[in-house]
Amino acid sequence: MSSPLPPYDGLVLAGGRARRMAGADKPSLVLDGRRLLDVALDALAGAQRRVVVAAAAEVPPGVVLVSEDPPGGGPVAAIAAGLAEVTAPVCVVLAADLPFVRRTHVEELVASVATAVDAEGRDQPLLAAYDTAALRAALPAVPEGASMRQLLSGLALVRVTLDGDPAPWFDCDTQEQLEQARALRGGP
Repeated sequence: MSSPLPPYDGLVLAGGRARRMAGADKPSLVLDGRRLLDVALDALAGAQRRVVVAAAAEVPPGVVLVSEDPPGGGPVAAIAAGLAEVTAPVCVVLAADLPFVRRTHVEELVASVATAVDAEGRDQPLLAAYDTAALRAALPAVPEGASMRQLLSGLALVRVTLDGDPAPWFDCDTQEQLEQARALRGGP
């Protein structure tokens, strides 16, 4: 019998400028009949609280929407804004453009309080479960424009390679990647 998961909250980073996608609202892009934002929220179905950080977004009932502060301030600023709503000891951080992330992936990360590592061995810090207190303590005094590398340098990270085909860390930063994701799923 496996150990129960620690309580966790989920942050979905759904803001940003989407420069490589001509400013499109990436979380609202549809893949297989579902918005990318809904894919991320479904992956966080086991969370005590689900928080979306965005300049604006349509979220389902029960999901907390937090404004980016400032809009376009980068992922560290978005994490800082969203952490104000996190109360659980573990915080899962997901980008809103991961079309193949699933609840099983999130639960694997939560079980180890770990960062996903892709097939090339690179950390995927926007597909990760963090100790909430440690994440708060690592935030820079000015999170706007801070790099994820700077944020993570103050954390002891456990790294986990997640299974999945297509890979759960596959993201849709460009129109070509969105089309590739659609082809992998077999439809729009």
